Amino acid sequence: MTQVVRSMLELVSTKNYYSGDLLFCVEILRNVTDTYKRATYIPSFEDIQKFFHAVSHILDADNREKWEDAQQVAPGSVLLMKVLEDYIHLIGDALKPFQSSIIVTENLVISIQREPVSAVSSDINFPMKGRRGMNDWARNSEDKLFIPKEVLTLPNAETEESTYFVIGAVLYRTLGLILPPPGNSLAVSSKVLTVTIRPLTKPPDQQVVVELSHIINGTSSPQCAVWDYSKSDASSGSWDTDSCQTLPTHPSHTKCLCDQLSTFAVLAQLPKEMVMDVSGSPSVPLMIGCAVSCMALLILLAVYAAFWRFIRSERSIILLNFCLSILASNVLILVGQSQALSKAVCALIAAFLHFFFLSSFCWVLTEAWQSYLAVIGQMRTRLVRKRFLCLGWGLPALVVAVSVGFTRTKGYGTPHYCWLSLEGGLLYAFVGPAAVIVLVNMLIGIIVFNKLMSRDGISDKSKKQRAGASLWSSCVVLPLWLLLGCLQF
Repeated sequence: MTQVVRSMLELVSTKNYYSGDLLFCVEILRNVTDTYKRATYIPSFEDIQKFFHAVSHILDADNREKWEDAQQVAPGSVLLMKVLEDYIHLIGDALKPFQSSIIVTENLVISIQREPVSAVSSDINFPMKGRRGMNDWARNSEDKLFIPKEVLTLPNAETEESTYFVIGAVLYRTLGLILPPPGNSLAVSSKVLTVTIRPLTKPPDQQVVVELSHIINGTSSPQCAVWDYSKSDASSGSWDTDSCQTLPTHPSHTKCLCDQLSTFAVLAQLPKEMVMDVSGSPSVPLMIGCAVSCMALLILLAVYAAFWRFIRSERSIILLNFCLSILASNVLILVGQSQALSKAVCALIAAFLHFFFLSSFCWVLTEAWQSYLAVIGQMRTRLVRKRFLCLGWGLPALVVAVSVGFTRTKGYGTPHYCWLSLEGGLLYAFVGPAAVIVLVNMLIGIIVFNKLMSRDGISDKSKKQRAGASLWSSCVVLPLWLLLGCLQF
């Protein structure tokens, strides 16, 4: 376990990793903690420091966007809080009575102490001012915690079984940026402070005093909140404002009186200009490009409608369906740029985009299939046309339905865009079929090209021209559409 923690610290300190790696790191830290607990082995002080420094690197503010993507797969930041609490109690069980330990990193201040149940010596104050090794952000912090010693009382049934309290407190510098946001234009406007005591105390008669300084300027309506672990869907945000009383607020900090020991923070209403920034401003070049594309497609559809009786053919039907799929994709991209979309609507747009993008690839494949049929001289029948429709619309619908069923829409839509998340494997539900279509299209293209160039190929000039036109259309459209699909990532 020492080697595992040391290796992980070296890796995370390089900051050269992806969103999914953050979830793997949380899982590794949990396994390390569980292994120590099962082996009843207490890590050395050096190992403890490396563990907390690894957590500090994972919670660095530079990883904010990576955490937002990772939250689409699992609530990793919430799991990390639980792992840290378990590790704190693992260390606390090895401390001597009245002994305390404090560890300071770039993004954490951790305090651990052990007190006899029968004689808690004094009230608990955190952070402890004047300690050596304090970083500037912690030394100058106005964040405070006060736990009256009367709170540290066990229920009568457990008094004889337990002899010591392990009291842990963690001040997170950046966790408020990483936890799932509370929504409704609210944001965590303070550092996050966690208090964990084992064995569990009885409901306190006196309230815990928490004072947290504001870290976002221009916010309004601050309210104290605790993290509610009991909510089943922790990925959507589980802040509870009912367990704390918010006292009249000072411009620089907020004071809270809370009736439980938990994870505390101050939520506040963001100013309007910051709400726009959090949602992400629309991409002007993308909107202009999609609008121009929509206009061109509408003009093309109008021309086809005007001259339909003169140009009606299988190729025209395929082209019209291809244009409709691109037009629908562009419209959805424009709608997805709106900042007022809910999470459910964004997921719905991402699912339909998934469908129409795959459909566009499938209609390109249908064009190649039609050119192959022209080369071999197969008669056009209604059955073949139905197969075209099944390939162009039915196959993408099947892929999207299976993907939505397996993921339950997790990964459809992210905090930054209404498209597939790059985490969790949902990416392959688009890239996989698209790659297969490209390969099959290339194979058909080679076959048709050889047939056209061979002396024993097509003798009918009209059929040869139609097959050549279909092949040329597929060769031109597929690379362009493949490029547009790649730009979505």
